[in-house]
Amino acid sequence: EANSLVVTTTADVVDGTDGQTSLREAIAYANDTAGADTITFAAGGQGTIRISEGFLFVTDALTIDGGGAVTISGDVDDNDVTTTGDITDVSASSEDQLADNAPLFFVTSSTF
Repeated sequence: EANSLVVTTTADVVDGTDGQTSLREAIAYANDTAGADTITFAAGGQGTIRISEGFLFVTDALTIDGGGAVTISGDVDDNDVTTTGDITDVSASSEDQLADNAPLFFVTSSTF
C-alpha cells in the first residue's frame, strides 16, 4: 500500500498489505519525511483509536488534526518508562498528564 498521512482505520496496526492507513503508520511515514507534516482522518479513521501496540513516537514537526471527530485512548504498558501498571481508558487533550497514567506519545522533535 502507498504511504499516507490520511488515517483510514481506527485499528492500531502496522500492516503494509491491508490497504488501510492507521494512525501508527501515518506517524511513521511523517517521521520518515523531512519537514512539518499534518495527519488527517478519512471517515473510516474517525472515532476512537485505541492505542494498544506501544507508545507512538513523534520525531519531526507534526500536527494531528482530528477535526473533532477523533479520540485517542489507550492501553499501553508503561513498566519500562515511568511507573508500574498499564494505561487504561486515557482520553486527554491538554499538556497535563493524568496522575495515574503515562503518556501515549513520545515527542523528540523540538519544532511544534
